[in-house]
Amino acid sequence: MTGASEIWRLLVTDHYTYRVTWSPDDGEYIGLCAEFPSLSWLAATAEEAFSGIRGLVHDVLSDMHANAEAPSAPLADRAYNGRLGTRIAPPGSGARRSPGPSGREG
Repeated sequence: MTGASEIWRLLVTDHYTYRVTWSPDDGEYIGLCAEFPSLSWLAATAEEAFSGIRGLVHDVLSDMHANAEAPSAPLADRAYNGRLGTRIAPPGSGARRSPGPSGREG
């Protein structure tokens, strides 16, 4: 029977952000997880790459749980305030502007 902590880990695994793309260098599909950038899974099909990276993330989360380590929070579960902040140097601050297409500062 599956315990509550196992169900929680299965649900959390589904909350992570996954991507599958073709890798010309490897000649296979590669499965990636945004929250675990050091992990990847190569497979002959996109479906196998997706299943493989999800399984790998599950295994990593299980190991982290067994060692009382806190995993990275899934991007989907993070709270955002909806604001985008940009810093711009005030005029006269001495900050240089980057050269424009003509190669001159503008």
